[in-house]
Amino acid sequence: MSRSEDSKHGLVCPRCRSGTIEVLTNSPVEGVWTIYSCKTCLYAWRSTEPEENTDPDKYPEPFRLKPEDLAKFPVVPTIPPCDGVETYRVYYMVGLFEQFLAALHRKKSIRRTDGQSL
Repeated sequence: MSRSEDSKHGLVCPRCRSGTIEVLTNSPVEGVWTIYSCKTCLYAWRSTEPEENTDPDKYPEPFRLKPEDLAKFPVVPTIPPCDGVETYRVYYMVGLFEQFLAALHRKKSIRRTDGQSL
């Protein structure tokens, strides 16, 4: 939101319509853009985004939140750290996937790292 839009919307969160908005940062060149954040629902947006992302009245209805409902949302657990073996498996699968994508791009046969065809 520009300064004129700030006063127009009174710095209301487009997603939850809360007034707990803070300025996260401003552009290095004064007045080019501002990044805002809602302390209630953690939505963040740039002043240069389209109105459907910055104007509470134009924000898409399916994505709106009610501040009173936020406490009812389930807490998403953190992902535990991987051990060395699991990390290796992830890298191995990523390698296979990259081979697969490259083969699709080249339209050639796909080989596993152990030499067998897929």
